[in-house]
Amino acid sequence: MLEQLYTIKRLTSTRIAKELNVDSSKVVSLFSKLKKDDGIIVKPEVLYAAYGLNRIIIEIPGLILLKPKDRPLRSALFIRSIYNIIPHNVLHITLDTPIECERISSILHELTYNCILDSIGSRPKILYLYTAIRGDYQTLLDPEKIEDILYKPPLKLYPKKRKIDGVDLDILQVMSKYPFLKQRHLKQKLKEKYKEETYASRRNEIVLTGNLNRHIEHAEYLIRGYRVSQIKRVTKDSQFQIIYRSKCVKPEDAALRMSTHPLVPGTAIIKTNYDEKLLQVAIFVPRGYYGQAQDFFLTVHEKLRCKIIDSMIMDQASKLIFTSGARITGEYDSRTRWKELDYNEIVVLLRKLVDAGILKWLRRPPEWWYREVEVPV
Repeated sequence: MLEQLYTIKRLTSTRIAKELNVDSSKVVSLFSKLKKDDGIIVKPEVLYAAYGLNRIIIEIPGLILLKPKDRPLRSALFIRSIYNIIPHNVLHITLDTPIECERISSILHELTYNCILDSIGSRPKILYLYTAIRGDYQTLLDPEKIEDILYKPPLKLYPKKRKIDGVDLDILQVMSKYPFLKQRHLKQKLKEKYKEETYASRRNEIVLTGNLNRHIEHAEYLIRGYRVSQIKRVTKDSQFQIIYRSKCVKPEDAALRMSTHPLVPGTAIIKTNYDEKLLQVAIFVPRGYYGQAQDFFLTVHEKLRCKIIDSMIMDQASKLIFTSGARITGEYDSRTRWKELDYNEIVVLLRKLVDAGILKWLRRPPEWWYREVEVPV
């Protein structure tokens, strides 16, 4: 059922049940059990390119994440994630922004950055998904099983952008947290949301007048399918991640295939500020398997005709993920589109995170840190 679900672009349990030809109550109970017993969380995989957003990674040496468990600031509107690369002590901050990659060079001229062209979550075969749950890492890291473990899922990269409105985004935000809601429960969740938001009277009217189904269908255009977002056993057994960046003959194919390994939480295709297209892959490393994991994925890279140009170690404790749903929808207007970040706003944002004790400089900050910037309104 998980394998079938991976290719379904549906937002309610009723629609999923029709595709799988099972009762909708079984869909809800089955995936509730998977989450509770096995730590398998299934979520819609949203296409950020279809949102009209770009994602950029900014790298800042000497600035580190001080308190990984702190909640993000209310003002950190477009932060997707923050993490340290250990032992490099380089801060990686990922921002969702409507700024096109071609325009970023003039905005971030004093910072090292990469543009994420696309990113995909893990979608392993069911057999190897449960191999990971059992903790049988010896099997998952057996070079003889590479061709069997990895496969190319039927996904389309670089989708066309869709014209969306606030209700579509609100539906995706709710369904990302509760991917198997019945439609009447979705309607209730939206009513509760709009009741607390004074600016949402028009959206509430849409929900109340019975146009919700049209918006659900519209929101489905933003979904690539469903994916496994976490396996509890794997994350518990892993102290850190290895991140590889590599040049590949076919980076899109390599990204799709590597994303099917249970120890790979995600892959990304990135465009550097030197206009290169690279593959980035993150790998969970179970305790006691560092050498074996390294050898296995070196072999995988060779088989997929990729040459590793950089590798980094990221401690699991040095990562702070900011889920971006609420902040994204709060910054979108159907008439003016997305609010754009600029260089000044990024600097102000970093300063606020330092003042809040979430980030800390290990060395004297660079010259641009002391320069006066215009505070964004």
